[in-house]
Amino acid sequence: MQAVKERPVGFAEREGFGYTGFHPIEAVEQQYENNIFVHANYIDQVDTNGSAQTFTPQANHRLTLVKVKVARRGTPGIITLTIHATDGDGHPTGAALATETFDGDALTSDLSNPEIKEITISLPPTLSASTKYAIKMTVTSFLVRYIYLAWYCDEPGSYINGKALQWNTIVSDWRNIYSDNTDFYFDEWGTPT
Repeated sequence: MQAVKERPVGFAEREGFGYTGFHPIEAVEQQYENNIFVHANYIDQVDTNGSAQTFTPQANHRLTLVKVKVARRGTPGIITLTIHATDGDGHPTGAALATETFDGDALTSDLSNPEIKEITISLPPTLSASTKYAIKMTVTSFLVRYIYLAWYCDEPGSYINGKALQWNTIVSDWRNIYSDNTDFYFDEWGTPT
């Protein structure tokens, strides 16, 4: 009778060709924090400092995928999505924990029928439970009035563990959008740690 081998957590035993080997198990992505709704309003992204949605994970995980509801007017160019820690005021701060880009010109231009854009995080950061983070989106250069990225939001928002923010160039700080109770559409996925 062959002895049962012990193996590290996260590895699976494989039999083949007269030997027993080990290979990593692919972790299954699961949904974590989100604010999903039928679209109503949107905020136009024209400033290079952008807008952000804060969120507070309820479980430790590696962030692997972010979904946002967006559309475009004109040709906004390359859009950058970043993940940040937040400061004592709940505002994005510090260097990005993750950075991805996508082509804003390839988004739908139908503002009444926006799309769900999925952004895969190539280097997933580990997020800690009960810690507030921010999803931030920015345009590459300052845009004119009728060219923008539209990020859809609801007000009053239904997500209680964060809120939508927009950069205010006049005071050089983040401000609430509409009210203290507005949220962007977001849906973040990951793998357990």
